[in-house]
Amino acid sequence: MSKLIITGRGTDLGVRHNHNFIVYNDSYELEYTSAYESELKDTSIRDQTDWSGKPRPAFRPFGITFDDDKIYIANHTKIGIFNKTTYAYEGLLGTPGFFNTHQILKKDNIMYTANTRHDTIGVHNLDTDESTYINLPEKSHVNSLFWSEDNQLCYVLHNRGTKLSQFFKGDVEIKEVGKCCHDLILEGDDFYTLDTYHKKLLINDNEYDVPGGGFIRGLAKSGNELVIGQSLTNDIPDTPADCFLHIFNLTSNSFTDKISVPEVREITDIKWI
Repeated sequence: MSKLIITGRGTDLGVRHNHNFIVYNDSYELEYTSAYESELKDTSIRDQTDWSGKPRPAFRPFGITFDDDKIYIANHTKIGIFNKTTYAYEGLLGTPGFFNTHQILKKDNIMYTANTRHDTIGVHNLDTDESTYINLPEKSHVNSLFWSEDNQLCYVLHNRGTKLSQFFKGDVEIKEVGKCCHDLILEGDDFYTLDTYHKKLLINDNEYDVPGGGFIRGLAKSGNELVIGQSLTNDIPDTPADCFLHIFNLTSNSFTDKISVPEVREITDIKWI
């Protein structure tokens, strides 16, 4: 049975809504809540702000990846390791990191990290402890990683609204579309992403308005369904937003369900495992 892992923004005011991740089953029922792990909190970033000048919380679990035995959760400069079966916390991965890491991706013995503020993709060899970096344009805001069916690293340059978002497979730009996009799935000839600025799901050359708008981030696919994360972000700092999962049926090309996710303040990533 597949599990849907969801991470979300925490708050520096205590541990309310501070979870490492939550787990939904394939019927979209809450199955498990991974309780706040203080070691994952990253106090080294307390003086850092986002590109609009707003402070970032030190506990903001974001990117999710996994292998046969483990789940890995990124929080700024740290990556936490969790047991894939029991969800128990097993410590920190020893890779170097940066403030505001977004998605991460493990492929064999390599951990890739979207170093969003650093404008690089980290390439960390877990066998040799060696790290190299793919350098990207300044302020391109790389945020999403995907491994293609033909074994290439794919990534998204959000571009912070200055121009269309750019999508790469290896060194080749494959698409330029949308504004402030998040997430990427490539399957066969199909292309899926979220145009966060315009609040749309993009599939190939088609676009679909996400009901209710808000901040859309987090995209996962299982069978003929897409799951899209939505946060109706509250403007009052450190208070909960209304978060939802929207289900999009690829047979009918329509949104068919909406599931409330009250356990997180703001959805940062979602992955089927």
